[in-house]
Amino acid sequence: MKHDPAEMEARLHRFDRSLRAVDGVAEALIPVIHRPGWTTPAEFAFFNSFLEAMTGQVAVLAQMRERLIESAKTVAVAQDNPLFTPVPPDHTRL
Repeated sequence: MKHDPAEMEARLHRFDRSLRAVDGVAEALIPVIHRPGWTTPAEFAFFNSFLEAMTGQVAVLAQMRERLIESAKTVAVAQDNPLFTPVPPDHTRL
């Protein structure tokens, strides 16, 4: 993997766009679930299970986000350490 901060920045922006792509679930579905006769009890259970799974995945993603940010801050602080060795710009392997 090439050490390329510009590419990492582009990946971070793509990630943020990906998250925005899943925004608005409630806005899209609340009108649907209130329609008379919208679903059977079995379909309701399936829908609820799917929603719970998605909610769990978002919680894991939020936790991963916090860990990523904290670890990135730790790496930045390591530059003040006399044992820190910066990666040369032409470094292509981790």
